[in-house]
Amino acid sequence: MTEIIEKLEHGIMICSATGTMLVHIDKGDAEKVVALLKEQKAVEPTWSRGKPFCGACGLRIHGGKFCSECGRPVLWKGR
Repeated sequence: MTEIIEKLEHGIMICSATGTMLVHIDKGDAEKVVALLKEQKAVEPTWSRGKPFCGACGLRIHGGKFCSECGRPVLWKGR
């Protein structure tokens, strides 16, 4: 997610799998999106059978600072 934010700050989103440019947006719009992403409050994961799930969207997360599905920051506590 931080990589997406960095690329949005430059007005470009690139597919990490193919390297293809997906979106080119003007700097003003990119700044608005980045601001909204940075304002999101972190959520703690919920746990089921020892696996973490996003506390916002409920889908499985695989570590990292952000949910790969909804982009919400993940607050990892004590695990």
